[in-house]
Amino acid sequence: IILVPSLGILGAAISTMSSYFVLSFIAVFQSKHYLSITPIDKKMLNVLLAAITASLILLFLKSIIQANILSFILLSIFFLLAYFFLIFLFKGFDKNDLMIMKVPLNKLKYNSEYHRQNR
Repeated sequence: IILVPSLGILGAAISTMSSYFVLSFIAVFQSKHYLSITPIDKKMLNVLLAAITASLILLFLKSIIQANILSFILLSIFFLLAYFFLIFLFKGFDKNDLMIMKVPLNKLKYNSEYHRQNR
């Protein structure tokens, strides 16, 4: 009611962001207080740091590369690779995450060995 008349769509965005921030803070507090759950830990902060770093690199590259479909696809692939590399670098994965990621690799290895033996 206060920000929209004076700032328009920017005021609506700021008030929405503020509301979500307050609600998220309340949810984190209630989770910690009533359920003894810590929804944000060091691993989550490492993942957030990796995402911010990869986004900043992407923004820099976007400013020096001309925008077209090919550059969009290449920058998207680069972002994903940089993001996962930075998560590994910042130790954002725990042993359960790594175990889940190994399942498809083991399946591929098993299938390739199976096809090699049955030729």
